Amino acid sequence: MCFKTCRNTGSRRRQGNQESGHSLPREAGSRPTSNLKFAADELEEQTDEDRDHWGSQWEFIFSCIGLSVGIGNVWRFPYLAFVNGGAAFLLPYFILLLIVGKPMYFMEVALGQFSQLGPFSVWRMTPIARGVGFAMCTLSLIVAIYYNVVMGYCLHYMYFSFSWTLPWDTCDKDWADKATCYIPTDANSSCSASNSDQRCQPASEQYWERFVLGLHNAPLMTYTESYNSTSDELVDRTYALSEFGNIGIIKWDLLLALFISWTVVFLCLSKGIKSSGKVVYFTATFPYLILLILLVRGLMLEGALEGIKFFFIPDWKKLLDISVWRLAAEQMFFSLSVSWGGLIMFGSYNKFRTKVHYHAFIISSLDFVTSIIASIVIFSILGALKVKLGLDDIQDVVKQKQGLAFVVYPQAVSLMPIPQLWAVLFFFMLFTLGLDSEFALLETILTAIYDTFPITRRHKAKTCLIACIASFLLSIPCVSLSGQFIFDLMDTYGGGLGVLWVAIFETIAIMWIYGVQRFSEDLQFMLNIKISILIKICWAITPLILAGIFAIACWHWTPPTFQYQAGVLHYSDWAHGVGWFLTLIVALQIPIVALIMTIMYATRGKTKELVRPINVWGPGDLSEIDEWHAFQYKKSFQCKQHPQGMGGPYDNYGMQYPYPYTYNYGGGNYHM
Repeated sequence: MCFKTCRNTGSRRRQGNQESGHSLPREAGSRPTSNLKFAADELEEQTDEDRDHWGSQWEFIFSCIGLSVGIGNVWRFPYLAFVNGGAAFLLPYFILLLIVGKPMYFMEVALGQFSQLGPFSVWRMTPIARGVGFAMCTLSLIVAIYYNVVMGYCLHYMYFSFSWTLPWDTCDKDWADKATCYIPTDANSSCSASNSDQRCQPASEQYWERFVLGLHNAPLMTYTESYNSTSDELVDRTYALSEFGNIGIIKWDLLLALFISWTVVFLCLSKGIKSSGKVVYFTATFPYLILLILLVRGLMLEGALEGIKFFFIPDWKKLLDISVWRLAAEQMFFSLSVSWGGLIMFGSYNKFRTKVHYHAFIISSLDFVTSIIASIVIFSILGALKVKLGLDDIQDVVKQKQGLAFVVYPQAVSLMPIPQLWAVLFFFMLFTLGLDSEFALLETILTAIYDTFPITRRHKAKTCLIACIASFLLSIPCVSLSGQFIFDLMDTYGGGLGVLWVAIFETIAIMWIYGVQRFSEDLQFMLNIKISILIKICWAITPLILAGIFAIACWHWTPPTFQYQAGVLHYSDWAHGVGWFLTLIVALQIPIVALIMTIMYATRGKTKELVRPINVWGPGDLSEIDEWHAFQYKKSFQCKQHPQGMGGPYDNYGMQYPYPYTYNYGGGNYHM
């Protein structure tokens, strides 16, 4: 009854205004001018025609699939599951996906679509959280640097697949350790390891460690020291990156592969989404064909069931380990690409009325299914190797966990007829998976540049070239003899802890400061649907869940180590210091920028506006502005009048317009 009465009151007032000949105080489609113009707000007003849009909805769908379904599903997810007990990792991942992942995926693409802004400028909705945009772009840059290294590995393997005999199918004397190397596909091959310090390794593992990475030549130092601070027992510990700056020589073959990879990224991104949107038609669909073929072949192997059981039957004790939940959360963000900024950026190129909620549900589900398929392929082959080696524990099959995909998948293609063909197709598939994600990571940074400096839109190719050259130079240390150690630290500190921190403050800003209800009503206007109460609850509790996982994980934090044939390798203090620097350079931007914004607003006496949308906030499609204000107007008059306009003291935020509705009726003033 209240809604009906207030709505009719508003209608009568609008009608009275029209009859008296008064018009709206602003032209249709125009935006009000903000009194506070800071940094990214000092932009030319961008019309709908200035911003690129997807050529079709399929380009958006395939681009999101390419972003979310990437190397992380095929490489990172299986190795984390392998390290953390298989199903003991899968179950926390699935729970967090339902409660946190899917709602956040929908939140980000919808936010980008509503505002038509990238992750840097979208924080006009909550100025105090502008540092989240800075952190997202920095996070994307860090991951883009080391992510392309994995793509370089793919090109390396693809090149050497053009061999009469696949190099990882032999124990070549030029790189293999004959005492420990064996060929699983050769029934006559055996291992002659004779002591406890040696372990039999499949040829594919030694090829990865010794030929591709050159880890046996990496500068390592062994020290005798106390077991821990409370024990006098002495132990020998081997350290990687023991001397500051000593990372060994650069591997020229990997450097060349890395250069080619960055060149391909530049060529595909030089014209923005107009070029990358076409590429994804192939790169987002082709990988599924190869994965399904490998899935069928893997399940046919003797012993495959052993690996499948490990993946699907949980060790319940592992579920009590908070580090498993932390890693599951990190992988969820890594896999879905939530909190990196890419989803907001992709959503911003959508047309305003796109039914993005359907896309979000389908793509986030497809991402999980892809991770399961890739893991079944991996674990079926691990089960087969376990049976062949006669091992008791499947985790003893491979020690170099970070390179699991580059050990097991090559073994899988060796079992196929015409293995050279399948090797080329597989590593080309892996490269295309990475290419899609790399597009999004770099485009996130470029979009921030375009939104901040609109003039750079006229020079997209030059801007992209500079970004690619800088990223290539920064990634060179990752292809040195110690490159895998640097890669591991960047992935652990930069891409792991950093993304959790960003996600916490992102959800606090959107769901607690801007408000769950306000955000839901924005989406209700855009999508013409009512947001489910379950999704609202998930949005509201997400900051608490993530903060709890982050806090407990920090309390139980242990420095990362590197698993290697020679044993466990530790990192020196300076290496951990660099790792924490990567985390802090992401994390500190949020409070520092918040402090700067607070000072700037306080000097103008506008402190309260730090947690309110600035005046230019609203639908990015200017043709929707008037309809949006009419929608807000209707909401505000459901139960309350509107005597003060923007900045009023009402708990009903819809009352507080970015411009006052003040009209004259018969000599009197009325606020609408």
